[in-house]
Amino acid sequence: MSPRPRKSGRRNWPENLYGKKKGGKTYYSYKHPQTGKFHGMGTDFAKASQAARLLNNKLMPVQGAEHLVSAVLAGETVLFSTWLERFAAEILPEHKDKTGKGYGEKTLIDYQRRARNIAKERWAAKAVADVTVKDVASYLDARAPRTSNIDRFVLDLAFRHAKAKGLCDANPATATIPKSATKERQRLDKESFDKIYDAAEPWFQRALDLALLTLQSRAELVEMRFDHIKDGWLHVSRAKVERYQTGYVRIGIGPKLQKAIDACRDELVSPYLIHRRPEKMRREYLEGKDHWSKVSAELLTRTFKKLRDQLKLYDHLDPKQRPTFHEIRSLGGHLYREQGWTEEEIQAIYSHTTEKMTGHYLEGHGIQWVDARGM
Repeated sequence: MSPRPRKSGRRNWPENLYGKKKGGKTYYSYKHPQTGKFHGMGTDFAKASQAARLLNNKLMPVQGAEHLVSAVLAGETVLFSTWLERFAAEILPEHKDKTGKGYGEKTLIDYQRRARNIAKERWAAKAVADVTVKDVASYLDARAPRTSNIDRFVLDLAFRHAKAKGLCDANPATATIPKSATKERQRLDKESFDKIYDAAEPWFQRALDLALLTLQSRAELVEMRFDHIKDGWLHVSRAKVERYQTGYVRIGIGPKLQKAIDACRDELVSPYLIHRRPEKMRREYLEGKDHWSKVSAELLTRTFKKLRDQLKLYDHLDPKQRPTFHEIRSLGGHLYREQGWTEEEIQAIYSHTTEKMTGHYLEGHGIQWVDARGM
């Protein structure tokens, strides 16, 4: 069938593009040559014309696509990039694990970021059902073990939900093999801790004492206040695991911890156990703080790193392998175990949800001998 004769005003219009004036504007639409349905193309003639030509090539048929093309063909195929955007925005926030718990705020943001980054990959422009094991494997192979394994988890979850929606028959992520993630950062030993302690300023010595005795992370340490001490207990709220109901821990104040707390009471009046007088009292340094003496978690990290490197304690290691402030938690747990604490008791003060996680923190401090009864 020959195409309809064109009016003079439509001489430069591509096939199947139509316009309708309304309210002083022309609204363009594309007529699907196979279904006869109309699809809106907005009010920009140049964009609508370009999209119409691409659609004509696709449907008449020659391969070609742009975002407007994808919108018209949405009823036929769903691109993996489009699915990942929906997965990040709608599915991840509502996803529950086997215990019925949703993701914590930081975890959710991380998973959403990973899904959207994957959506930018060239192979994500394929239909969900056309993504291959090779596509997924090539993407994961280019990443470090820990990053690769987390991305693999996100991809696996995305494909599982896509499969449940009938968008694909197979899950290519499950066919890949997780990488073996070996611990890169070295453990902190007690001798090095003592050297850093001796070289530290008083305010940082108090931070080191509290970290070693309470086994809390830097985020919890900088939030410890004197009014959190009640009836012989130091109350700590760990935001990372609050949703598992293990994020609220009362730490009994024994002689050593009491001594550390007493040392925090100095001539500088502050509501926080760990505090210092800022070197600069500029507004940008004080914004976001409810008291000018409060220190940030990042300051603990930077101060530890500065002292560690000044003392040249781990210069024989690559910078990525050198222990950080966070390793004090592992060292403290190890010291508790040497004093006869059970792993169950250590798990409670760590606020870990599983024994496996506690074991991860305690490993790497040498051989642990097990006593066995002899004859």
